[in-house]
Amino acid sequence: MHLLYDGGIDYLGRKTIIFSACHLPNSNDFDYDFLLKYRESYVEEDYAVIFFSSPARHKPSWMWLLKAYRQLDHSFMKNLKALYVLHMSTSYQYVFNLANKIIGSKFNDKVSYLATLDELDKIIDLAHVRLPHEVVEYELALPHSLFAYHHHYYHDQSQHLHHRNNNHYHHSHHHHHYQVSQQKEGPKGHFVFGRNLEDLAKVEGITMSDQSDVYIPMVVRKLVEHIRSTGLQQEGIFRKSPSNADLSKARDDLDQDHHMQIEHLDVHTVASLLKMFLAGLPGPLISSEFAEARYKNKDAADLGQKLQQYYRDKPHHLALLQYLIYFLAQVSEHSDRNKMTAHNLAIVFSPCLIRSTVAFSDILTNPADAAVYLGQMKSHMVFIEFLIKEKDTVFNTIDDK
Repeated sequence: MHLLYDGGIDYLGRKTIIFSACHLPNSNDFDYDFLLKYRESYVEEDYAVIFFSSPARHKPSWMWLLKAYRQLDHSFMKNLKALYVLHMSTSYQYVFNLANKIIGSKFNDKVSYLATLDELDKIIDLAHVRLPHEVVEYELALPHSLFAYHHHYYHDQSQHLHHRNNNHYHHSHHHHHYQVSQQKEGPKGHFVFGRNLEDLAKVEGITMSDQSDVYIPMVVRKLVEHIRSTGLQQEGIFRKSPSNADLSKARDDLDQDHHMQIEHLDVHTVASLLKMFLAGLPGPLISSEFAEARYKNKDAADLGQKLQQYYRDKPHHLALLQYLIYFLAQVSEHSDRNKMTAHNLAIVFSPCLIRSTVAFSDILTNPADAAVYLGQMKSHMVFIEFLIKEKDTVFNTIDDK
């Protein structure tokens, strides 16, 4: 059961939480107040919430919803940048609007009602989001949905393939979700975001014979140098977000012209663009399986050897990881001014750098599952923090090979 889980990074570089109403259990068997406790791990930085509101067999009562809204503290309200509500019925939207009035117009401005998954796909890449099969089935039944025509996706519920609406579904007995194929075609003319490193290297004229040289994407060098020049002393660098409009425009402009000059951009916009680029890579720089298996390893030299083996066939990925870690270490050296210690940087960057490469598993069915999941998040942060602090030993081991 997928009730509440990490949705990854949206196109504006923000963490997302997904809440699936279709998996809400009967309130007689489940303490809904548990949901309020889960938010505490997210309020330290900007994030967005995606609410799959339909279908829902069980729904929180009106009284519980109003109670939940009253309990939302300042840190939650301040760092919650957007609430995207998909497939909301008219009657329940009335409850939402009533609750929004209790909090005030500022919160109401953060709420967006979406009619289809295609609208959501413009906000976050659904290739990296696990979609409950109930939500997709509900979507496909809508007369105005174009989702079936725009995407190939897989449904894990049995061991055979079947066809519906000219799309393919893959089924398994253990997991119940759809995953949009990562081979879906992106917008033409986009040079930067959502492309793999090999494609970017070709765009920049780097050939396979050049792989002995260190390759760092031009856009990454440009963004990092801007931050080095103007942002190392900025308090909250990588934590403070620009306006959605400014960030979206900068992203679109840079995506159309990777030679674009960025000196005129605010440093917080540039910092957000760097996070967006990393989060948008089709594959993670580090798999969660690798990080979780080795985050307790405090032998930096041994970890360097393991990284060298891991990246044997991915030299561009290793070069980019090393470049980023050294840059983050430089940022942390100014933490007395910018407040971004190695630990704080690990909190911000671990979701951008570490993702799973295998099928998603069920999480957050109950508090015990939540503890396991939060433990995974912690292991990712510990891993990145260790790389930042022990960069010289880790990467010198690789360079010496």
